[in-house]
Amino acid sequence: MNSTLMVWLIPTILAIGIVLWAVLYERLNYRLRERSIVLPFPGPERLTILHLSDLHLVPRCRRLTAFLRSLRNVEADLVLYTGDFLEDPGDAPLLEEALSGIAGRYGSFGVFGNHDYYRYVWTEVFGKFPHATHRMQDITRARETLEKLGVRCLFNSSFVVDCGGYPIRIVGIDDPYLERDDIDQAFADVGQDETVIALVHSPGVYRELVDRKVALILSGHTHGGQLRLPWLGALVTRSPIPKRMAMGISQIGETILFVSPGLGVTPRLPFRFLSPPEATILHVRFQPEAWRARRPALP
Repeated sequence: MNSTLMVWLIPTILAIGIVLWAVLYERLNYRLRERSIVLPFPGPERLTILHLSDLHLVPRCRRLTAFLRSLRNVEADLVLYTGDFLEDPGDAPLLEEALSGIAGRYGSFGVFGNHDYYRYVWTEVFGKFPHATHRMQDITRARETLEKLGVRCLFNSSFVVDCGGYPIRIVGIDDPYLERDDIDQAFADVGQDETVIALVHSPGVYRELVDRKVALILSGHTHGGQLRLPWLGALVTRSPIPKRMAMGISQIGETILFVSPGLGVTPRLPFRFLSPPEATILHVRFQPEAWRARRPALP
């Protein structure tokens, strides 16, 4: 075979294989992953959290819906959602079909993401070229459906959960990507010595949360980069967060940040490569003795 032809043929076959893997296999290969973290803050000895993010539910997403239904069997203390439940806010009935029966022992909480607030519509540029733009939507129906399912939606607000005799403050921050966040308002009721778990769709505000001594930040939005390359990692994150922190666990001082790769993708970009979709069980262990050791001594 002509050597010049081989030079072109091998990369072409490899590129086609990668595209087929990313579109037909990896984005649909949903997995439940377990991770362990230690927080040097007061709390119960152990806490199990089911973290779900970036579902991007659309009609006829049967495989994702079936995977979510299987999570009904997970015995979690808390179920925490970090936004992008839907691709179109008008598809709120999909939430009940997919999330019914998923519940935490101490409660379920969530925040909304950018895709929960708008839907994409196709328009023409100069009367000729198709162009995707977004149109803001009313989220009332989605919010009501989630609350019917037992999910308390937090919009720059907080709630104290009694976790087996230990109070944990859940702070929910509205979506920073759409500039809906108000961190001062979200922390208005937070006491100085409270153990705080913060939920925020886009992780770009993590520094402000670290400054407020948050124990654990749960986030999503980045899809782990969605397209990652060996040695380079995420190419695009659509967030000011460093790319090395676009997926997984990062420790900043005493705060743990976990950025979920999420479960879904937007239909406009239906692929994943080296960023498999994930629901996460976080096994949290608290170390109150470490927290007491760093507190200033009382006069």
